[in-house]
Amino acid sequence: MIDATLRSALREVFNGAGTPAQREEVRAWLAESATGTAEAMLAQRRPMRRLSRSQALTARERQIVRLLCVGYSTAEIAPELFMAPSTVKTHISHALHRTHSRHRAHLVARFTRGEVR
Repeated sequence: MIDATLRSALREVFNGAGTPAQREEVRAWLAESATGTAEAMLAQRRPMRRLSRSQALTARERQIVRLLCVGYSTAEIAPELFMAPSTVKTHISHALHRTHSRHRAHLVARFTRGEVR
Protein backbone atom coordinates (compact mmCIF):
# COMPACT_ATOMS: atom_id res chain seq x y z
CA MET A 1 0.00 0.00 0.00
CA ILE A 2 1.12 3.57 -0.62
CA ASP A 3 1.94 5.70 2.44
CA ALA A 4 0.19 9.06 2.92
CA THR A 5 3.21 11.22 2.01
CA LEU A 6 3.78 9.40 -1.27
CA ARG A 7 0.06 9.38 -2.08
CA SER A 8 -0.04 13.18 -1.54
CA ALA A 9 3.01 13.64 -3.78
CA LEU A 10 1.45 11.39 -6.42
CA ARG A 11 -1.75 13.41 -6.48
CA GLU A 12 0.09 16.72 -6.77
CA VAL A 13 2.39 15.48 -9.53
CA PHE A 14 -0.51 13.80 -11.35
CA ASN A 15 -2.43 17.09 -11.28
CA GLY A 16 0.54 18.95 -12.79
CA ALA A 17 1.71 20.54 -9.56
CA GLY A 18 4.19 19.43 -6.95
CA THR A 19 7.71 20.41 -6.07
CA PRO A 20 10.75 19.10 -7.92
CA ALA A 21 11.47 16.91 -4.88
CA GLN A 22 7.98 15.40 -5.06
CA ARG A 23 8.32 14.78 -8.79
CA GLU A 24 11.66 13.04 -8.19
CA GLU A 25 10.18 10.95 -5.36
CA VAL A 26 7.34 9.84 -7.63
CA ARG A 27 9.71 9.14 -10.54
CA ALA A 28 11.98 7.04 -8.29
CA TRP A 29 9.04 5.14 -6.82
CA LEU A 30 7.63 4.42 -10.29
CA ALA A 31 10.98 3.22 -11.57
CA GLU A 32 11.40 0.93 -8.59
CA SER A 33 7.91 -0.54 -8.42
CA ALA A 34 6.62 -0.60 -11.97
CA THR A 35 9.60 -2.04 -13.78
CA GLY A 36 10.81 -4.95 -11.64
CA THR A 37 8.85 -8.07 -12.55
CA ALA A 38 7.27 -6.61 -15.67
CA GLU A 39 10.68 -5.69 -17.11
CA ALA A 40 12.02 -9.17 -16.47
CA MET A 41 9.05 -10.69 -18.28
CA LEU A 42 9.25 -8.26 -21.16
CA ALA A 43 13.00 -8.67 -21.59
CA GLN A 44 12.31 -12.12 -23.02
CA ARG A 45 10.02 -10.72 -25.74
CA ARG A 46 11.09 -8.82 -28.80
CA PRO A 47 10.62 -5.06 -28.53
CA MET A 48 7.42 -3.65 -29.97
CA ARG A 49 7.38 -0.58 -32.15
CA ARG A 50 5.78 2.66 -31.01
CA LEU A 51 2.09 2.98 -31.63
CA SER A 52 0.76 5.01 -34.52
CA ARG A 53 -1.32 8.10 -33.78
CA SER A 54 -4.57 6.18 -34.38
CA GLN A 55 -3.51 3.58 -31.80
CA ALA A 56 -2.57 6.14 -29.13
CA LEU A 57 -4.54 6.18 -25.90
CA THR A 58 -7.35 8.64 -25.30
CA ALA A 59 -6.91 11.30 -22.59
CA ARG A 60 -9.12 9.32 -20.19
CA GLU A 61 -7.26 6.07 -20.86
CA ARG A 62 -3.96 7.88 -20.17
CA GLN A 63 -5.35 9.18 -16.85
CA ILE A 64 -6.32 5.67 -15.82
CA VAL A 65 -3.01 4.14 -16.91
CA ARG A 66 -1.11 6.81 -14.94
CA LEU A 67 -3.05 5.81 -11.83
CA LEU A 68 -2.32 2.13 -12.54
CA CYS A 69 1.36 3.07 -12.77
CA VAL A 70 1.32 4.48 -9.26
CA GLY A 71 -0.35 1.43 -7.78
CA TYR A 72 -4.04 2.28 -7.76
CA SER A 73 -6.54 -0.56 -8.13
CA THR A 74 -9.75 -0.38 -10.14
CA ALA A 75 -11.68 0.22 -6.91
CA GLU A 76 -9.37 3.14 -6.01
CA ILE A 77 -9.39 4.70 -9.48
CA ALA A 78 -13.19 4.82 -9.78
CA PRO A 79 -13.86 7.39 -7.02
CA GLU A 80 -10.75 9.40 -7.97
CA LEU A 81 -12.15 9.97 -11.46
CA PHE A 82 -15.84 9.99 -10.48
CA MET A 83 -16.82 6.90 -12.46
CA ALA A 84 -18.08 3.39 -11.85
CA PRO A 85 -15.54 0.56 -11.42
CA SER A 86 -17.04 -1.13 -14.49
CA THR A 87 -16.25 1.99 -16.55
CA VAL A 88 -12.64 1.92 -15.31
CA LYS A 89 -12.41 -1.74 -16.35
CA THR A 90 -13.79 -0.86 -19.79
CA HIS A 91 -11.18 1.89 -20.28
CA ILE A 92 -8.41 -0.49 -19.18
CA SER A 93 -9.70 -3.14 -21.56
CA HIS A 94 -9.70 -0.66 -24.43
CA ALA A 95 -6.18 0.50 -23.53
CA LEU A 96 -4.95 -3.12 -23.45
CA HIS A 97 -6.49 -3.83 -26.84
CA ARG A 98 -5.32 -0.58 -28.40
CA THR A 99 -1.71 -1.06 -27.24
CA HIS A 100 -1.58 -4.82 -27.89
CA SER A 101 -0.65 -5.39 -24.23
CA ARG A 102 -1.28 -8.80 -22.71
CA HIS A 103 -2.11 -7.64 -19.18
CA ARG A 104 -2.01 -4.61 -16.89
CA ALA A 105 1.64 -5.11 -15.92
CA HIS A 106 2.60 -5.15 -19.60
CA LEU A 107 0.60 -1.96 -20.21
CA VAL A 108 2.19 -0.23 -17.20
CA ALA A 109 5.70 -1.25 -18.24
CA ARG A 110 5.19 0.01 -21.79
CA PHE A 111 3.70 3.27 -20.51
CA THR A 112 6.60 3.93 -18.12
CA ARG A 113 9.12 3.24 -20.90
CA GLY A 114 7.35 5.71 -23.17
CA GLU A 115 6.25 3.18 -25.78
CA VAL A 116 2.61 4.10 -25.18
CA ARG A 117 1.37 7.66 -25.26
